[in-house]
Amino acid sequence: GRTVVAHSPSIGVPLEALGFFAFHYAASNVACRFGKPTHMVAGIYLPLGTPEEHLRVIAESLGAEARRYGVRVCAGQTATYYGLEIPLVTATCFGEALRPIVEPEPGDAVAVIGEVGGEAVWLREVSQGAESDGYRRFTPLPSILALQGCPYIRLLHDVSEGGVMGGLYEVQDAHEVKISINSKTLNIIKEAAELDEDPLRAPS
Repeated sequence: GRTVVAHSPSIGVPLEALGFFAFHYAASNVACRFGKPTHMVAGIYLPLGTPEEHLRVIAESLGAEARRYGVRVCAGQTATYYGLEIPLVTATCFGEALRPIVEPEPGDAVAVIGEVGGEAVWLREVSQGAESDGYRRFTPLPSILALQGCPYIRLLHDVSEGGVMGGLYEVQDAHEVKISINSKTLNIIKEAAELDEDPLRAPS
């Protein structure tokens, strides 16, 4: 009851962003459970024939984020495998539980922090050949850590795959509540209008 653990795979993003997302996906999930991320186990799995420089880019990026947030990368594995076509990074983050989640009640408010749909727009631009280091703003971790100490916050949920709608559904399902939200009140990034998907269901 004093340790929070989260595991997450990262794949399909540009090489320079892979270590960043591997760290933040897992650390953010620990923080959302009101945990302070402290340790991480990382696995870097690469296609056969991958240049050593690619390994260095991934490892240095993940390590830089770990140092930034005071997380110790204490174990892991690196290998090349037949059958892998693109790099895959897994991260298991451990943290110290600071306080428990409190069950939501009727009348509680939902606060959506930040712009909706930005990550989906960035992914589309990258898939079209654009080069951008804008991915660094697509982590909820600083906001989550800032909100952990607020006594009015009952629970936290990051928005990633499945978008805002997916996150709200998971909260509803886990806590057996009904959530009513007016999408017109959300701060949706203007470029999201060009997406081929509903920005409320897109990565964010």
